[in-house]
Amino acid sequence: MKINTIFAEKIYALQLPEFRENEFRRALYLWNDVEYLKKFYDENKNIILQNPYLEIKNVYDFIEQVFDEAEHLEEEIEHHYENDSLAELFEYLFNEISPQNQFYKKIKQKLLRLYGIKLEDEYLVTGGAIKITKKMQDHPDTTEQLEILKQTKTFIDSENITDLDSLLDFMNE
Repeated sequence: MKINTIFAEKIYALQLPEFRENEFRRALYLWNDVEYLKKFYDENKNIILQNPYLEIKNVYDFIEQVFDEAEHLEEEIEHHYENDSLAELFEYLFNEISPQNQFYKKIKQKLLRLYGIKLEDEYLVTGGAIKITKKMQDHPDTTEQLEILKQTKTFIDSENITDLDSLLDFMNE
């Protein structure tokens, strides 16, 4: 497991051994890949079209929504980073498995989510997903993200990564 810098001394991203990109870049890449989005839509069409909250009527609406949200998400992260207000952007992730876990965080759009872990004032992005169900456990993609969050938390605890100094020490090993 590797950790890469996204925004110096504030936002970092997990890099899983099976991928060349870190999870932040990988999520953005997928959210801008038309073929990936068409396939996701086709595989989840019934869920997407039956969700009145999403207001999506066809694959074109879906792709446009994801493109717009991905662009907005990047702009929001940069804005909050520059204004030292990341705590306003990263919300607590509450779920049935771990309602009290203060470390799990998310950045939320209507469809898109970035998931991460808060250290002190730093955030470690562990992945991202297109969230089309109310509960994370109701879709394989978000269930996988929840598992990655838990595994990453266990890993950083085992490596005693608790703050910026210990994170940088780990990255420099």
